[in-house]
Amino acid sequence: MEKKVLSELDIYVGKIEGLKWEPKELQTEIFESYVLGKRISKNSKDYSFEDYFVSTSPNVQKIHEYFRDFFRLKGNYASLPKTSRTLVPTLEWGNLYQQYEQSYSRTQIHPLTLKDSNDFTVVLGVNVMRDSCQFVMEYSDHRRAARTWHIPLETGKYVIFPSDQRYFISRNVKKHMNVFFSANFMYPQQY
Repeated sequence: MEKKVLSELDIYVGKIEGLKWEPKELQTEIFESYVLGKRISKNSKDYSFEDYFVSTSPNVQKIHEYFRDFFRLKGNYASLPKTSRTLVPTLEWGNLYQQYEQSYSRTQIHPLTLKDSNDFTVVLGVNVMRDSCQFVMEYSDHRRAARTWHIPLETGKYVIFPSDQRYFISRNVKKHMNVFFSANFMYPQQY
């Protein structure tokens, strides 16, 4: 008997190590966008209405490089053409969640233009109190649909996952405001 794996769902969880990044600087930029109303979308019915613009500062570029290097070193993408092994950032944003707030359940793809959709999404805790919230991934395991995977979040902890997976950040159960940075990445197009 021969077994073939046709599809795999890779989720990477870790803490940023060995990177001199400035979480306070990133948090300040996210707060500034929040106060000035610099939203990714102006449409209140859009999932990205609560996403706030983050510029590609040197600090954000360091974070991009960290995750691109992560994929070059840890990702098992030897079967991809060499030109596809480098992730390209497509969008970055910040979120703030007060006590009892949570994010929407959503994906990071464009269902009508999958060719132009993202491959991976990163959610990084910029200032997150331990035991205050969780990253929740929704997935189906064949007939066992509507499954969830819960990952506790904290400052410096990240989750990397395929952008087509539905996810959300659970309700903040502490009085401390949680701040997150997220980014989408895609492989260069091979079409």
